[in-house]
Amino acid sequence: MEVVASQRQSLLSVDISCSEVTDSGLNFLSDCSNMQSLSCNYCEHVSEHGLGVLSGFSNLTSLSFKRSDGVTAKGMSVFANLVNLVNLDLERCLKIHGGLVHMKGLRKLESLNMRYCNYITDSDIKYLSDLTNLKELQLSSCRITDLGISYLTGLVQVNTPKFGELSSDRCLLGSYLRIGFTDVVEFESVWHI
Repeated sequence: MEVVASQRQSLLSVDISCSEVTDSGLNFLSDCSNMQSLSCNYCEHVSEHGLGVLSGFSNLTSLSFKRSDGVTAKGMSVFANLVNLVNLDLERCLKIHGGLVHMKGLRKLESLNMRYCNYITDSDIKYLSDLTNLKELQLSSCRITDLGISYLTGLVQVNTPKFGELSSDRCLLGSYLRIGFTDVVEFESVWHI
């Protein structure tokens, strides 16, 4: 990590997925403030405290933390500083219930993947309703019901035809999607099993 971090301001993209990086290793990147893309997928040794380094990455446009127990509701508070974020991947981050409140100011966000975030519920989804640039939202296998989807209707109507895809398979949806929701909000595609 020291060698990577030695690039400092010239470092724009880092993928440390599937590595043994720890909080202190991630901290080596703190001087790389021009970073635009960071992937830390399957990094089991990064905790919510290690996420603190992200607060200095205001130029970050893409962030991926697939299957990371370190991404928690409390740790997500640093996401509020990532105002230029366009793509965020939190697939299989099981401890983020209650943390989506920290994302409500990410107005440039276009793609959000929360597949298999099994503890995300309707109450979490309401914080996404102000993300007016959102084009793709992956919610497969979350505990979302019709109520949660209803929080998105205003967002989708604002974005029509920009909003392209809502994936909600294996969610707890009732009739909302089945009886005309797609016609009302004009999704290009809605995946629901």
